[in-house]
Amino acid sequence: MFTMLKAAYSIIPPGLRLGYCAALPLFCLIWGRAAGQIVPLVPTPQSALLHIQCVTVFGRPLEADRITLTPAARRSAASIEGSGADFWLASGDYNLAVTIRGFKTSRQTIKVDRSVVWVTVPLILGTQGLDDPQILSGKLLSALPIGEIWAKLIGIYNNLTAETSVTKEGRFVFQPEPPGRYLVLVINEDRILTMQQVDLQRDTAVEIRF
Repeated sequence: MFTMLKAAYSIIPPGLRLGYCAALPLFCLIWGRAAGQIVPLVPTPQSALLHIQCVTVFGRPLEADRITLTPAARRSAASIEGSGADFWLASGDYNLAVTIRGFKTSRQTIKVDRSVVWVTVPLILGTQGLDDPQILSGKLLSALPIGEIWAKLIGIYNNLTAETSVTKEGRFVFQPEPPGRYLVLVINEDRILTMQQVDLQRDTAVEIRF
């Protein structure tokens, strides 16, 4: 395409070449859409910058082998693939898939609705064979208030949330999947009684004491 544009420039009279250069970005954008591209060749006022940050479930940075973006609303639209972290996109919803060697492929739907959008993608180490479940248990050492008490588990780098009741002896147990970094809260009907951050490795048992 660029060879064609260069040839067209050479035959345009010198007095009209300035207008040709001014219209070139719009022509590139229209050409890209006609060819099925979802990303403009140059930034435009209608495009947004999407920055994708890949991390482990413990928050350590990773470099993606392949990132695939497909418009969620248009099944026939072409996907865009790359290994870089930045993409120029039109506003809308996109299906995002991130592949890194040694990790399970992460898939999610993202919304591009601002001029700059940051997305953090946590990835889980790939596994082979059957794994023993990781167990997170807790014990409250202080005197328990009257009434029902719950323990709540919230993933910091994943979207897992879980809740379980605390026994009269002050104990609770979770079997979270996937492993990663979590926040554990102990709550009753009135307030948060205590909280603690915990790192849970695969196939391990961890006990926390409050």
